[in-house]
Amino acid sequence: GCNIHDWMLAYLIVLPTPWFAKSDATGHAAPDAPAGSYRLEIWHPRLAAPVTREVSLPATGDTASPLAFTLALKPDRRIRRAPDAKGGGYK
Repeated sequence: GCNIHDWMLAYLIVLPTPWFAKSDATGHAAPDAPAGSYRLEIWHPRLAAPVTREVSLPATGDTASPLAFTLALKPDRRIRRAPDAKGGGYK
């Protein structure tokens, strides 16, 4: 993050596993992991409470039932800056 420009922010996540997925713009994610039992952990920078669930992925060719989660997020307290009059950059 930047202590001068509040909108400048980045997250770096280091995971102890090669099996992860990043959600798309609609919130859907599909990890490409082999069949087996796993502990699913969901992360979001404003997540109000940890979300962890034990899941089983079926063997190749079998169809897994999709899981749906509703996440409670803390409010975003960052100050938002509007673009300048020319439509670019920030004031």
